[in-house]
Amino acid sequence: MTTRRDGSASRPAGADSDPLDLDLTRHKILKGASEVFARRGSRAPTVDEIVKASSVARRTFYRSFRNTDEVLLALYEVACAKVIERIRRVTAEHDDAWGKLEAGVWTFLEFHSEAGQLLRVLQAEAMRPASPLERRREDQLDEIAAIFEREIQASQGRRIDPMVLRGLLLAVEGLSNAFLARANAEGEIDKKRARKVMLRIMGATLAPDGIPGPPMPLAK
Repeated sequence: MTTRRDGSASRPAGADSDPLDLDLTRHKILKGASEVFARRGSRAPTVDEIVKASSVARRTFYRSFRNTDEVLLALYEVACAKVIERIRRVTAEHDDAWGKLEAGVWTFLEFHSEAGQLLRVLQAEAMRPASPLERRREDQLDEIAAIFEREIQASQGRRIDPMVLRGLLLAVEGLSNAFLARANAEGEIDKKRARKVMLRIMGATLAPDGIPGPPMPLAK
């Protein structure tokens, strides 16, 4: 510690971390890690691989994360926050309840398609018992279900058993994995087919009693 001319104490340079610099470093590590996890899966990557892909020193890595599990969780947190933000935004852009629900469910499925292999790795890890991602996946499903529940209650005047909404989201989550497994060489899914299937499942699940749902998609 040094003394200024006015007699007050000053801290040595670097004594306080710059939050913005730390955020940038963290972003750099997550960017490099996303490529490693997408290529190698959730359990195989090491700190050394992430450090190399991120072009940071090991000591820099450990300023932000303690281990690879923390990096994996941070990546999943980013993915969950982004998909929930998108769903909130698209539901707000529609006036009718069905449009809100359709846009929300489709956004959920489309986000998984856009995120590609990395999100498939994150999802698989989140569904693994005792995974550090497991609790965050449950919270994400609860948050999205709560958005849909509010829209249904506002438009239909009734509350649906939350497990119905949970089942719908699990179905869409499973659909995204199934369509991604059948993606073409560029990683693109059959969006037209996916939309038809998604609308049928959503309509059969959430349409008021006595109201016909979307048509049943037929095999070619």
